[in-house]
Parts: sequence; C-alpha cells; structure tokens
Amino acid sequence: MIHSKSHAANVFADFKNELDLKNVNVESLPTAMTDPSAIARAIDQASGNVVVLIRGGGDDAEFTTFQHDDVVKALARKAAHRITGLGHYGNLTYADIIADFCTTTPTSAGAYVREQLIRTYNMRQTEREALEEQAALIKALRISKLKWMLVALAGIALAGYLGFFR
Repeated sequence: MIHSKSHAANVFADFKNELDLKNVNVESLPTAMTDPSAIARAIDQASGNVVVLIRGGGDDAEFTTFQHDDVVKALARKAAHRITGLGHYGNLTYADIIADFCTTTPTSAGAYVREQLIRTYNMRQTEREALEEQAALIKALRISKLKWMLVALAGIALAGYLGFFR
C-alpha cells in the first residue's frame, strides 16, 4: 500500500481498520504524495498481487500529482490489481482511470480489498469442497467396482470348485 508518509495523515490506519482481516500481509510504502517521481518509484517497488494507492483529502490542486506521466506510466505497467483511494470527489485523475478499481477514500479502498479477499476465499472454499466431493465419489466408485470384481472372481472360483470348468 502506497500512502502519505506524513504522520498527520491517518490513511494507513483508515485503510487497515476497514480491511480488518488477519493473515493478510500489507506492505506499507510511505511516500511523499506531492512528488510524482517518489510515487512512481513506490509503485515500481511494490511487490504484492494488489497495489493500493491511497491519500486523504485536500485541495484539488494537490491531486495533479496523480495526473503526472511518471505516476500514470508506473501504474499502467504494474502487473498487479491496482486500486486507488485518493480522497477526492467529483473528478477522476489519470491514475484513477488506469486503476482496476478506484474509490474516493482510503477507507472504501480497504472495504473493497476486504470484500474481494472474502469473495476469493469463498470461491476457493467452494471449489475445494467440490473437489473433495468428487474425490469421495471416485473412491466410492472404485470400491464399488472392486466389490463387483471380487464377486465375479468368487463366482468363477466357486464354479471351478463345483466342476463347471474342465
């Protein structure tokens, strides 16, 4: 997660509180949010499957950083799910347009990530249960076939014992 390095900005806590999931590793990359080069470097350095770029509110002029070529290009080339929560209303930045999902606050970015993780977990759990059910059916089928093979062998052995085969 790329966020302001200012201690006055509580965006990291807002995001993390809304994410509210244990066992989720969040890499914190505090960055000067007024420096397009620093933001681009942070995007390039981010190492997760999801890159979240968040910032609290402010004057409209402060959001021109997210229109800068360096930021937009870094976000565009990032091979990860890209999310922005830039704390602004009414207009989109180029970074928002490039992102896979954009929201207007760090808190709602955290909620979105939480929902997606839960959705993915539930889908995988459903797939796992279906695979376990298929494995149980295959095992039952194998046991059933084995039983019929044993019955057939027993029948052949009985027939041989009774002298049906000479």
